[in-house]
Amino acid sequence: MDGPTLLISISKKIHRHRNDTLLNHLKTIFEADQTSFNGMCFENSFTIWKYSRASRVFYSVIDGILISENSETKINLSARPSKLAIVITIIIFLCAFYGFNPKSNISELTIGQFLIGVLFALLFVLGIGLGYLYQEKKSLVEIQNLINNIHKQ
Repeated sequence: MDGPTLLISISKKIHRHRNDTLLNHLKTIFEADQTSFNGMCFENSFTIWKYSRASRVFYSVIDGILISENSETKINLSARPSKLAIVITIIIFLCAFYGFNPKSNISELTIGQFLIGVLFALLFVLGIGLGYLYQEKKSLVEIQNLINNIHKQ
């Protein structure tokens, strides 16, 4: 299947055509639709995501780039966290750090207190990261299956 036809087919699978912005990811979270894809198709690429109740805001955004070689179209897929997931992770890290070190002035902390606070906050980020990695693998397989089904048609 050639690139433009493949992009048209992927575009038909996208229920809500949205750019990859923080506001659109907030909309995705509030709609909580686990069955349909959100995203956009471009000239030689696409960005697609789907809400997952299991991972909430920490779902994967899949970027696909079409590469034409010897009259054959290949797709390079990559996954990344949503912009909202990055913001929430930073907020969780800062809340955990400052919750562990309640002094109002960070310059009053000793190096030991600072490092223990960072390690404590990183435990939360590690948990988020492990959950995201699981969701990333699941999302990549789902998109690969979607593309394979399009090729079969």
